[in-house]
Amino acid sequence: KRPSDRDRSSKSYLKYDKKIDEQMSAECYKRSASFGNSEAQANYGVCLLSGNGIPIDMLNGLSNIENSAKQGCIKGLYAYGICNMKGIGVNKIDFVTAEKYLRAAADASGTNVNNVNNSIICKARYNLGLIMEKQNKQLEAAKCFKSAAYMALESKTNSWSPTSFACPEALYAYGRYLKKGIGISTDLSAACHFFKMSHFQGYKPGSFEYAKMVLEKEIYPNIGMSDEDSYKFEKN
Repeated sequence: KRPSDRDRSSKSYLKYDKKIDEQMSAECYKRSASFGNSEAQANYGVCLLSGNGIPIDMLNGLSNIENSAKQGCIKGLYAYGICNMKGIGVNKIDFVTAEKYLRAAADASGTNVNNVNNSIICKARYNLGLIMEKQNKQLEAAKCFKSAAYMALESKTNSWSPTSFACPEALYAYGRYLKKGIGISTDLSAACHFFKMSHFQGYKPGSFEYAKMVLEKEIYPNIGMSDEDSYKFEKN
């Protein structure tokens, strides 16, 4: 029996087509954004900036992200901060504005920000640390990297939990500060552990630093213990 047009049409919807599905997704974000959905505004804005499923429109993309940020959506706050930090869709890099919005996203767990997402909070704290670093504020940078690194360490990336995420850059950055004593006391054992965890999250610079510390006899970590329990940390 030959399938009917309706059967063929139904089956076509079950088949994933990257180009078509991305276009449809962008259109869905656009429609939701037009109704004032703050998360959709952020997502649609990112699509416009990246050309993901829709032609690039930097001005409209930034406008949607800014509107999302003004509504207190964590995705909008983070994306608008990154745009100003990296000069995406804006006239020039603006660290002051970037710091304002990234800090709002980084502190989201204790405010009235909506759509709170631990992965974004972690990345916001990491990028805030990069801004502090560029301004030679080493103590502030160390605090940001430490906060982001512990969040990444506790995310339990090997589980299927919706709160699971990876941010190996934060683990690596804090390891780098611990190794060199930048803004904090030098602690080679802790540095090696954070490099090791960065390595387990697939970050090549972390893999290199971990191998270097072990094979060049800079430190001897307790490799035989479990990944999460091999080193006991003082969080204060």
